[in-house]
Amino acid sequence: MSLQTWIAYATLVFVVIIAPGPAAALCMTHASTNGSLRTLFTIAGLLLSSLALIGLSAAGLGAALAASGTLFTTIKLVGAAYLVYLGIQIWRSPPVRAKQDPTHVADGSHSRPFQLLRTGFLVGVSNPKDLLFFGALFPQFMSPDADAWRQLVVLTATWVVIAGVLMFCYAVAGFRMAVALERLGPRNLFNRITGGALVAIGASLALFRRSSS
Repeated sequence: MSLQTWIAYATLVFVVIIAPGPAAALCMTHASTNGSLRTLFTIAGLLLSSLALIGLSAAGLGAALAASGTLFTTIKLVGAAYLVYLGIQIWRSPPVRAKQDPTHVADGSHSRPFQLLRTGFLVGVSNPKDLLFFGALFPQFMSPDADAWRQLVVLTATWVVIAGVLMFCYAVAGFRMAVALERLGPRNLFNRITGGALVAIGASLALFRRSSS
């Protein structure tokens, strides 16, 4: 893989990941109630889900998913239902006041590290579009004349680093937004925004068709 190819890939990954989605909304929500550093467990779960999807794509499940309408629809609806469920939970959860320092845990109850990691992983694997995306993206940047596994490691490591950095930026932004909204209006306004966003994303996932990808 040439340097120019890698730069093109890294740029595309940056554009794809920085676009708001369920992972970004989850990081912002968890940071508002658990602190930015504790949200690293959520980010770890999201990254583990990416590794799992990349592995499944490399194993050929991405192609099987693209070929099977029933399998795709089943996974899609289960993932959409989970995002809607998570969004409703966040919407209905009691407001929690954030501390002024985003690196600390917020006042009140907070989630355990395993709970944050598990939720991050489940949100990450709940979208079958990502599996199709990895299956379609990676071959575009891999040379048939070079070692396939070495290229796969480089592409995967690049994705993980960029995704981890951007998700942490979302976590910090989410905490600061929660603090700002506390000053401007009801303390549960942030829960309404992020919970509603996850419900909307879940609904859009349920309506997603493979032909539009």
